[in-house]
Amino acid sequence: MKKQGAKGLIREIPKALLNWYPFKPDARILYIGEKDPYGEALEECGARLSYVSIRELKGEGWQAQPQGYFDYAVCVGQMERDPDPADIFAVVKKALK
Repeated sequence: MKKQGAKGLIREIPKALLNWYPFKPDARILYIGEKDPYGEALEECGARLSYVSIRELKGEGWQAQPQGYFDYAVCVGQMERDPDPADIFAVVKKALK
């Protein structure tokens, strides 16, 4: 087994947190937030990610997006920062299959 430093181990945490869930191969994932190690871990699994910010989700452009396009929505550390996450959940719900 290859020895890893602390930085290497920390870099692997997102993969470990996400690997418990059986995402479908080639899944379309709406990733709420900026590109980060969690998004990268999903991409490494073969998922097709669309990154979007909370601000973008609340904009008119996302309100008019086709419904039922994404297989999953993933959000890490974003919703709790918004004062009214119910609006965001409504948009995300429409975007999911």
